[in-house]
Amino acid sequence: TMADKKLPRKRVYCGNLSFSSTQESVKDLFSEYGEVYEIFLPTNPDGSARGFAIVSMGEEDGLAAVEALDGAEVDGRFLTVNEARPKGSSGPPRALKTKIYVGNLSFDTPEETVRELFEDYGEVAECFLPEDYEFGGSRGFGFVSMDREFAEAAIAELNGIELDGRKIRVVEADNSRDRSRRVSYDDDDANDDYADDGFGDYEE
Repeated sequence: TMADKKLPRKRVYCGNLSFSSTQESVKDLFSEYGEVYEIFLPTNPDGSARGFAIVSMGEEDGLAAVEALDGAEVDGRFLTVNEARPKGSSGPPRALKTKIYVGNLSFDTPEETVRELFEDYGEVAECFLPEDYEFGGSRGFGFVSMDREFAEAAIAELNGIELDGRKIRVVEADNSRDRSRRVSYDDDDANDDYADDGFGDYEE
């Protein structure tokens, strides 16, 4: 997957899919416009689709799919198909932002590297790595904010990958201020300071 990033590709968001959609049906739909590299199709616990997918295709093929499929009727539903817009490109927001916790980072990994990693999945609204003012560098964890559909794709593909020699942890951040609900973050990649550094505190 990481090697594929060297190829020109387009990530396409496909929304309002039938809940009976499968990887195969989505691939068949988009394959009419070119080679499909990857499909991210999130599912519910019962195995049903959650109604959207992220499809990776070649640059021109992806644009052709957007042009042809946006508004098209499939399985009795009118699809919403558009381009994932990285690096702050303009475009109307579709949903509230999802906050992502990124842990087990190397202390030497800069914020720019984390931002660029996530920008491959869509626009990054915010990226923040708390600094270690005593020793320099980061404190080994950070937060990224993206549209939900892009965040879910990034979490699915980036959790557990190796970055700067460390296998990073990528999960949805808990917005609650209740420390008792944040125990899932007390692993070896971040200390208890995470509970005090709530993601919402850093906005300027």
